[in-house]
Amino acid sequence: MIGIAGIGVTFPDKVVDTWEKYAQPNGIRKDIWKRMGCYSTYVLEPPLTPTDLAVQAANKALLEAKVNKNEVDLIICNNYNSEYLYWQTSAKIQSLLGCENAYTFDVFGGCNAVGSVVRTAMDIMSQDSSIQNCLLVFTEAISGETWPQFISDGACALLLKREYSDLVFLSHSQVSDIFPSFQRLPVGGTAEPFEKDMKFSGNVYENFEFSAENFRKEIKPIIYPSCEKAIREAIHKSGYKISNIDQIFLVHQQKYVNEKILEMLDLELNLSPIDYIDDMGHVKVLVVFYTAFQYICHVA
Repeated sequence: MIGIAGIGVTFPDKVVDTWEKYAQPNGIRKDIWKRMGCYSTYVLEPPLTPTDLAVQAANKALLEAKVNKNEVDLIICNNYNSEYLYWQTSAKIQSLLGCENAYTFDVFGGCNAVGSVVRTAMDIMSQDSSIQNCLLVFTEAISGETWPQFISDGACALLLKREYSDLVFLSHSQVSDIFPSFQRLPVGGTAEPFEKDMKFSGNVYENFEFSAENFRKEIKPIIYPSCEKAIREAIHKSGYKISNIDQIFLVHQQKYVNEKILEMLDLELNLSPIDYIDDMGHVKVLVVFYTAFQYICHVA
């Protein structure tokens, strides 16, 4: 039996108005902005880094779990953006926390990788009985993106503990139906390496090659079927039914998307705290654990 013994979440202090900062300057109509349902987001500013947020969240999770730092056996980190390229964030977190007995590795990927990180940790702990405590850290600093959702910066940490009977992991399902080749940074890889005299103007995301048209054509038609498939598969594997759900915590995209998923599953809208999107937006999958934590603390 493996459960989540501690949850830690950290957001930066700065909050911005999404209409004034992103929507209006980028030509997004006000009716579309309102439909997206996100009015403010958190923004990380120097000198704070994604690793700083990660350490803050990890300390909170360890404190709640009542686990000492030298009792952590494994640290897995997932993030899309670090202080440096080719940077092992998990090793830096281990050093800053002082978890001298833990080994570490990173799992690269965006929000859709978080479920696989949890599953990987569970599988490792199931195969290796010497691992009693596993620290999972998710941290991100990619605010400023305006489509198809508003993104916040933040970090979340989970402490997975062996023989812990609360928040027990039951099942996992993940769907990867398509390879989206229309969002990438064209330089910096082996196809077009960075060179000494190369000029790079603007930030990384301003240089992304992205096609909204291809997104609508290739991704949008499969979003709802893929979500439904993954949810129904996971519930079936767990031995439960949709009708058994008391609360469901969804990744925050646009508010209307989450409402559509609930309707698709024949679930009442009040079974998911989607109003958190109003002042948070999309923050990886840490919003799932954040809203679950808030529910446990204030409702359950």
